[in-house]
Amino acid sequence: MKNTILSIGYKIYKIKEDIMAKLFLKSPSINNPKTKRLLIVKTDAIGDYILFRNFLKEIKKSKKYKNYEISLLGNVVWKNIFENLDIKYIDKSTFLDLRATYYKGNNYRRQILKEIGEEYFDTIINPTYSRNSIIDILISKINAKNKITFLGDNTNMSYFEKPFLDRFYTKLITTKEKFEFNRNKDFFEQILRERINITNPKINIKKKQSNYFVINPGASVKFKQWAPENFAEVIDHLVEKYKAKIYIVGSKTELELDKKVKELSKYKDNIEIKNGGTLTDLLNLIAVSRGVISNETCTPHMAVALGKRVYCVTGKLGYERMHPYPNYKEAVYIYPFNLEKMEESKNWYKNTEGLNLVDASRLIEKEQF
Repeated sequence: MKNTILSIGYKIYKIKEDIMAKLFLKSPSINNPKTKRLLIVKTDAIGDYILFRNFLKEIKKSKKYKNYEISLLGNVVWKNIFENLDIKYIDKSTFLDLRATYYKGNNYRRQILKEIGEEYFDTIINPTYSRNSIIDILISKINAKNKITFLGDNTNMSYFEKPFLDRFYTKLITTKEKFEFNRNKDFFEQILRERINITNPKINIKKKQSNYFVINPGASVKFKQWAPENFAEVIDHLVEKYKAKIYIVGSKTELELDKKVKELSKYKDNIEIKNGGTLTDLLNLIAVSRGVISNETCTPHMAVALGKRVYCVTGKLGYERMHPYPNYKEAVYIYPFNLEKMEESKNWYKNTEGLNLVDASRLIEKEQF
């Protein structure tokens, strides 16, 4: 049975390898390299990066890697945060568009591998629990003596692929932790063999608080979005209770949604839409705010990292992995009454009906800024 699974996994790998293009890179000399090199591969989303980025400092100062030249292969979606907060921990950085690794064709994939794949790394670390098969295949093409990742799960790859792709790594880290930040901490404590004394993500932006709230009605997918009417009702409550200004934030693609929330509010003059700015702009906006109201997206993680109070309406997707925070009481998560029953549905993670069973009054009753 095991051989059958590996055989099928190999066939899937070969298909995807053909999609990525077979790249015959010149293997550099690995005899007595002058500089020890470490490559960190972190290509998942913005929220994942917020829950990971503090460990870059721990790697840089560790006894194990402090004398290494450290490179990063990251996701372009959070490049702005990296360049403003974390670039001092990395010697070289390359960023890819994760979607483009699938859709832009072989020339794009050649370009990424050419930037990082023609030099030898002593070690590659891929600190992603639910690994991406395309990224695993890319890592298989890069020269390195040691390749370390999570044993993880097959959420982002097929049951047949994972046993085959696991074989590209020299070490697979296991963990009992479920929450993403704690998984990362355990992962790096095992690799560095050092105690890491941080309990939550942290971003140090110290500014005097102003009387406004940040509202994020959008999310990466529609089934994660609470109804605009509910956000408008909560905004009206905050304006009436605190005489506060409201900033609605989101990506450029969410502008119409943000406008709808504003139109539904009784206090349009108190609302300003801050749409399409950089991630650093958003961090600075949250840092000065009284707090945040949001769907489950990167914004609650930013609020936690900045030490702010946040109320987040969310369903079952990401439960225990991305929410709730086990060590941060100022992050309040509000779930549908039928949270347990949602999983009985075949597509429970897309159950928008369950999310909108959360009435605005439930958040308003809990709210204590």
